[in-house]
Amino acid sequence: GLLRDWVESRKPDGGSHPQHAFIRLPKNGAENLLGTLPGQDDSVWMQPLRIAWLPTSSAGSSRSLQDLFHGRITEPGKIRRRLIAKYSPDRLAYVVGSGAYLHELRERQADAPLDEDDLPEFVANQALIALERAERIVRGARYKVPRILQSDVFANADFQNLIENVAQQGDRPVHAVTEQAARYLREMAATQTPFTLDMMNAIYRAACRSHHDAKINTHDEQHARVAETMADRPVVFLISHKSMLDTMALSLVLFDANLPLPLTFGGINLNKPGLGAFARRSGIIFLRRSFQDNVIYKATFRRYIDYLIEKRFALLWALEGTRSRTGKLLPPRFGLFSYVVESILRTKLHDVTFIPVSVAYDQITEVEDYSIEQRGQKKKPEGITWPLRFLRRGRSRGQIHLRFGEGVTIRELVEPAELQ
Repeated sequence: GLLRDWVESRKPDGGSHPQHAFIRLPKNGAENLLGTLPGQDDSVWMQPLRIAWLPTSSAGSSRSLQDLFHGRITEPGKIRRRLIAKYSPDRLAYVVGSGAYLHELRERQADAPLDEDDLPEFVANQALIALERAERIVRGARYKVPRILQSDVFANADFQNLIENVAQQGDRPVHAVTEQAARYLREMAATQTPFTLDMMNAIYRAACRSHHDAKINTHDEQHARVAETMADRPVVFLISHKSMLDTMALSLVLFDANLPLPLTFGGINLNKPGLGAFARRSGIIFLRRSFQDNVIYKATFRRYIDYLIEKRFALLWALEGTRSRTGKLLPPRFGLFSYVVESILRTKLHDVTFIPVSVAYDQITEVEDYSIEQRGQKKKPEGITWPLRFLRRGRSRGQIHLRFGEGVTIRELVEPAELQ
């Protein structure tokens, strides 16, 4: 209703106006999306529109857990939306995505391995992507989130050929193999939202401040260099790993600087009821411990990484592959390196920049746990309750120190002839 009123208010006075219709973007299935167009020819203009519900203030970078329970929520329910529209109209932002003629969308679809019958779904996906990009301008770069659309991820000729070959070799229907790949994608894919980013960083802030100084010690010039790099090219952060607070600290530094937050990798063992859903919506990509013998899983993971790099999403993982219990750097693990480097070579995005990140502590929160492990006791399993330990107030352990190293690209390390 608000969008209809807004469109009507934008019409110029006098004269006749082209016929128009409103079509609600579907949450599930788009078969009938184009059935109510005011005209069926390809000259119809498709214009994505959305309302963004803004927080009560611009304090974005310093929101706390308390803020989330006082109306500073980016996705209010129906009743709250009515109240906001009536009493706080300044919290509404009308988002206008990049539009296109229907014939242009048909041409774009022709370049993807999709059937003509998939046009409605393709149009819906393009509209959602356009709206996400436009909404980031309103909310800020920190809210760049990956909208994982199966048709978009799987729209790759090489991946489709692999699916068909596996189906043929296993004497299975192609749709059955495709559905298996889709289940794997749903299992691993991160699905952030603006609300979960706000909530996640509020929790991260509480965790970092529970035992350390409120301000993370950083370097302004390094911030500026990282911001410039992220605006220009895809980035992979490689972080030292001494504490479970490492990635939380990096997330807060980037969030407060209004920079996109990276997606990180986590073991499937963290996908516990409750914790797993929140972790996935917080940007964690869940991976099985071993999948070398699973051709479909491995191919789906490779295609997902290609998709994220093509869409210029930042990635993050621990350089050492596991936490150091001594405070010293461990030898690097190269498993994820190989997948990402292969993806860079496949997509030919040779400007992907690897940025090393050092996180150091005056004293880490888990020092007692590590001393227990050094005495021979077993490591405590990470379950649904372990994050609560970081939210309990304790004695001060000093500052958290974070530094960004100089970025490096494959182009700088490999001869040009080897990149062909």
